[in-house]
Amino acid sequence: MNIKQIIGFNALAKVLNFSKAADSVYLTQPAFSRMIQSLEEELGGQLFVRSKTSPQLTVLGAQVLPEFQEMERHYENILKSVHAQQASCSSKIIFGTFETGIPDFIYHLCDSFSCEEKEVIHFSYPEYSESTAYEALAHSEIDVLYTAHVPNALKNEVNMLTLESHITCAYVNKNHPLARKEKVSFRELENETFIVVNREKSPLGFNRLLEMTIKAGFSPKSLVQSSTLPGIKSYIQGNDGISVLPAGIISAEGICSVPINDADATCTNLIWMKSNSNRALEAFVRYCQQYVNL
Repeated sequence: MNIKQIIGFNALAKVLNFSKAADSVYLTQPAFSRMIQSLEEELGGQLFVRSKTSPQLTVLGAQVLPEFQEMERHYENILKSVHAQQASCSSKIIFGTFETGIPDFIYHLCDSFSCEEKEVIHFSYPEYSESTAYEALAHSEIDVLYTAHVPNALKNEVNMLTLESHITCAYVNKNHPLARKEKVSFRELENETFIVVNREKSPLGFNRLLEMTIKAGFSPKSLVQSSTLPGIKSYIQGNDGISVLPAGIISAEGICSVPINDADATCTNLIWMKSNSNRALEAFVRYCQQYVNL
């Protein structure tokens, strides 16, 4: 049993809707359902009665609900206490990163900001999967994220600063017929095998690809999921499919990027909670604003 299972259980008990509860903890519905099932298996009994309308708490579910709610309250209080202690020390910023990493220019921004301040600002870069990163931000475990996606559940809770806008490209093997083109339309990709980051690792990125293909008038006929960006590179180098990603995100021998002329640009942003009181973060955001205005 872990705190994420407990928070997920409490969310489902509150809204009695698997899809809404999954969104609230930044998981896909299948991953969320498996998490609840795993908790039920560990406790040795069913917590929810599944139905076509909405799930309902079982007797066991109603029995453990007050205890789980109290556990979540204790967890929230611990996080608030730790975050308050961190905020009182204005010399530290916790910069959450995804498993795919962040661009070098972000590290340069952090280093140059730290050097220009009167006191050295220390940055740490803990690594998260997409879903756990947004959860960590919401619970004030980290101060800021660099991301192209903002979950609907967080849109009203965060501030956002757009740092860059990138055209969207098709990344293909150098021997692929598309590699000889200067640009392509999304519809030209209809019969391709799409290589994507695993849906559980990056539900927002996965869903964005599906949205783009639907907008172009088709659904992918074949998908290959990889858990890492290096894995995607390997598939493309093996000519096992193509990947649709922002320009500049992949640079590897044997891979070409072809702009997609009718795809929306991808904006990459810094996001941080409106409730964050870290004075060093406020100064860092002002510094990044200067970078944007250059």
